[in-house]
Amino acid sequence: MLNGETIQFMRFQKGWGQVELAKRAGISQTLISLMENGSQEISHESKRRILEAFGLDEMDVLKIWNYVNSMKQLNL
Repeated sequence: MLNGETIQFMRFQKGWGQVELAKRAGISQTLISLMENGSQEISHESKRRILEAFGLDEMDVLKIWNYVNSMKQLNL
């Protein structure tokens, strides 16, 4: 599941800012920000571009999402 927290986590892991991800995904930095803070739903096209920018597939994202959520439950 790709959501704002997962996008932000993946960016931090790569050492990318929003501008870097936006360039690599071919979408605006404003849209990245809106998706990360939950103000904008992530469209199928944006999701595809973001996954491509990170070089990930749906299964990778599911694993990352599970990790992020488990860390939240542990308050880490």
